[in-house]
Amino acid sequence: MNKNIENFIESLLFASGRPLRLSEIRSILENEGIKVDLAEIKVGLNNLEERYAESSLELSEVASGFRLQIKKDFTHLLSSLWTENNRLSKSLMETISIIAYKQPVTRGEIEEIRGVQVSSNIIRNLLERNHRNSRDKSRGKLITYEKNSVAKNTCKSRLWLKKRM
Repeated sequence: MNKNIENFIESLLFASGRPLRLSEIRSILENEGIKVDLAEIKVGLNNLEERYAESSLELSEVASGFRLQIKKDFTHLLSSLWTENNRLSKSLMETISIIAYKQPVTRGEIEEIRGVQVSSNIIRNLLERNHRNSRDKSRGKLITYEKNSVAKNTCKSRLWLKKRM
Protein backbone atom coordinates (compact mmCIF):
# COMPACT_ATOMS: atom_id res chain seq x y z
CA MET A 1 0.00 0.00 0.00
CA ASN A 2 1.28 3.39 -0.96
CA LYS A 3 1.85 5.45 2.22
CA ASN A 4 0.72 8.56 0.33
CA ILE A 5 -2.72 7.05 -0.30
CA GLU A 6 -3.07 6.40 3.42
CA ASN A 7 -2.14 10.04 4.10
CA PHE A 8 -4.58 11.25 1.43
CA ILE A 9 -7.38 9.23 3.04
CA GLU A 10 -6.46 10.58 6.46
CA SER A 11 -6.48 14.18 5.23
CA LEU A 12 -9.87 13.71 3.54
CA LEU A 13 -11.41 12.27 6.71
CA PHE A 14 -9.85 14.98 8.86
CA ALA A 15 -11.01 17.88 6.69
CA SER A 16 -14.41 16.63 5.57
CA GLY A 17 -16.34 17.42 8.74
CA ARG A 18 -18.67 14.52 7.97
CA PRO A 19 -18.38 10.78 7.38
CA LEU A 20 -17.15 9.74 3.93
CA ARG A 21 -18.17 6.58 2.09
CA LEU A 22 -15.54 4.43 0.39
CA SER A 23 -16.92 5.42 -3.01
CA GLU A 24 -16.65 9.12 -2.12
CA ILE A 25 -13.03 8.70 -1.09
CA ARG A 26 -12.26 6.87 -4.31
CA SER A 27 -14.08 9.48 -6.39
CA ILE A 28 -12.21 12.38 -4.76
CA LEU A 29 -8.86 10.67 -5.23
CA GLU A 30 -9.63 9.80 -8.85
CA ASN A 31 -10.64 13.42 -9.52
CA GLU A 32 -7.13 14.34 -8.39
CA GLY A 33 -5.60 11.78 -10.77
CA ILE A 34 -4.88 9.14 -8.13
CA LYS A 35 -6.04 5.71 -9.30
CA VAL A 36 -7.08 3.58 -6.36
CA ASP A 37 -9.57 0.74 -5.89
CA LEU A 38 -11.84 0.10 -2.92
CA ALA A 39 -9.60 -2.68 -1.56
CA GLU A 40 -6.66 -0.26 -1.31
CA ILE A 41 -8.87 2.25 0.47
CA LYS A 42 -9.97 -0.43 2.96
CA VAL A 43 -6.32 -1.36 3.60
CA GLY A 44 -5.53 2.33 4.14
CA LEU A 45 -8.41 2.65 6.59
CA ASN A 46 -7.21 -0.44 8.48
CA ASN A 47 -3.71 1.05 8.67
CA LEU A 48 -5.13 4.31 10.00
CA GLU A 49 -7.10 2.39 12.60
CA GLU A 50 -3.89 0.69 13.76
CA ARG A 51 -2.03 4.02 13.76
CA TYR A 52 -4.66 5.57 16.02
CA ALA A 53 -4.76 2.64 18.48
CA GLU A 54 -2.56 4.52 20.99
CA SER A 55 -3.88 7.97 20.12
CA SER A 56 -6.72 10.18 21.31
CA LEU A 57 -8.28 9.81 17.85
CA GLU A 58 -10.10 6.84 16.42
CA LEU A 59 -11.38 5.85 13.02
CA SER A 60 -15.07 5.10 13.30
CA GLU A 61 -17.38 3.43 10.81
CA VAL A 62 -20.90 4.83 10.98
CA ALA A 63 -23.93 4.23 8.78
CA SER A 64 -22.96 7.02 6.40
CA GLY A 65 -19.29 6.08 6.06
CA PHE A 66 -16.01 6.53 7.92
CA ARG A 67 -14.95 9.43 10.09
CA LEU A 68 -12.18 10.50 12.44
CA GLN A 69 -13.36 11.28 15.93
CA ILE A 70 -12.05 11.77 19.42
CA LYS A 71 -12.13 8.71 21.66
CA LYS A 72 -14.73 8.82 24.42
CA ASP A 73 -12.01 8.79 27.08
CA PHE A 74 -10.96 12.30 26.01
CA THR A 75 -14.33 14.00 25.45
CA HIS A 76 -14.51 15.42 28.99
CA LEU A 77 -11.47 17.58 28.19
CA LEU A 78 -13.29 19.29 25.33
CA SER A 79 -16.37 20.57 27.12
CA SER A 80 -14.73 23.92 27.84
CA LEU A 81 -14.24 24.46 24.11
CA TRP A 82 -17.97 24.18 23.43
CA THR A 83 -19.28 26.62 26.02
CA GLU A 84 -19.37 29.55 23.63
CA ASN A 85 -22.01 32.17 24.19
CA ASN A 86 -24.76 31.56 21.63
CA ARG A 87 -26.91 34.50 22.71
CA LEU A 88 -28.08 36.72 19.90
CA SER A 89 -28.42 40.47 20.20
CA LYS A 90 -31.81 42.08 19.79
CA SER A 91 -30.78 43.69 16.49
CA LEU A 92 -29.44 40.39 15.14
CA MET A 93 -32.67 38.61 16.12
CA GLU A 94 -34.72 41.31 14.39
CA THR A 95 -32.63 40.94 11.23
CA ILE A 96 -32.89 37.14 11.26
CA SER A 97 -36.66 37.38 11.79
CA ILE A 98 -37.07 39.75 8.85
CA ILE A 99 -35.00 37.48 6.60
CA ALA A 100 -37.00 34.42 7.67
CA TYR A 101 -40.33 36.15 7.07
CA LYS A 102 -39.63 38.18 3.92
CA GLN A 103 -37.01 36.05 2.13
CA PRO A 104 -35.40 36.79 -0.21
CA VAL A 105 -34.77 40.28 1.12
CA THR A 106 -32.08 42.89 0.48
CA ARG A 107 -30.11 44.80 3.08
CA GLY A 108 -31.98 47.98 2.10
CA GLU A 109 -35.33 46.28 2.68
CA ILE A 110 -34.17 45.08 6.09
CA GLU A 111 -33.11 48.62 6.99
CA GLU A 112 -36.45 50.00 5.78
CA ILE A 113 -38.42 47.53 7.92
CA ARG A 114 -36.24 48.00 11.02
CA GLY A 115 -36.02 51.77 10.56
CA VAL A 116 -32.29 51.80 11.30
CA GLN A 117 -29.12 50.99 9.41
CA VAL A 118 -28.02 47.34 9.45
CA SER A 119 -24.54 47.23 10.91
CA SER A 120 -21.72 45.50 9.05
CA ASN A 121 -21.14 43.44 12.19
CA ILE A 122 -24.65 42.01 11.93
CA ILE A 123 -24.07 40.99 8.31
CA ARG A 124 -20.68 39.52 9.23
CA ASN A 125 -22.28 37.63 12.11
CA LEU A 126 -24.95 36.23 9.78
CA LEU A 127 -22.31 35.04 7.34
CA GLU A 128 -20.22 33.47 10.09
CA ARG A 129 -23.28 31.51 11.18
CA ASN A 130 -23.57 29.86 7.75
CA HIS A 131 -26.00 32.31 6.19
CA ARG A 132 -26.44 32.64 2.47
CA ASN A 133 -26.88 35.53 0.07
CA SER A 134 -27.28 35.86 -3.66
CA ARG A 135 -27.07 38.48 -6.33
CA ASP A 136 -30.61 39.12 -7.52
CA LYS A 137 -30.35 40.22 -11.16
CA SER A 138 -33.98 41.37 -11.22
CA ARG A 139 -33.15 43.83 -8.42
CA GLY A 140 -30.03 45.29 -10.03
CA LYS A 141 -27.53 42.76 -8.65
CA LEU A 142 -28.35 43.50 -5.02
CA ILE A 143 -27.36 40.94 -2.41
CA THR A 144 -30.40 39.13 -1.05
CA TYR A 145 -30.64 36.89 2.00
CA GLU A 146 -32.72 33.77 2.57
CA LYS A 147 -33.13 30.80 4.90
CA ASN A 148 -30.85 27.79 4.42
CA SER A 149 -33.14 24.91 3.41
CA VAL A 150 -30.61 22.23 4.41
CA ALA A 151 -30.22 23.58 7.92
CA LYS A 152 -33.98 24.04 8.25
CA ASN A 153 -34.37 20.26 8.20
CA THR A 154 -31.43 19.46 10.46
CA CYS A 155 -31.39 22.17 13.12
CA LYS A 156 -34.65 22.92 14.88
CA SER A 157 -33.21 24.88 17.81
CA ARG A 158 -31.60 27.63 15.71
CA LEU A 159 -32.57 29.59 12.66
CA TRP A 160 -29.78 29.26 10.12
CA LEU A 161 -29.71 31.34 6.99
CA LYS A 162 -27.68 31.15 3.83
CA LYS A 163 -26.11 33.85 1.69
CA ARG A 164 -26.60 33.23 -2.04
CA MET A 165 -24.16 34.65 -4.58
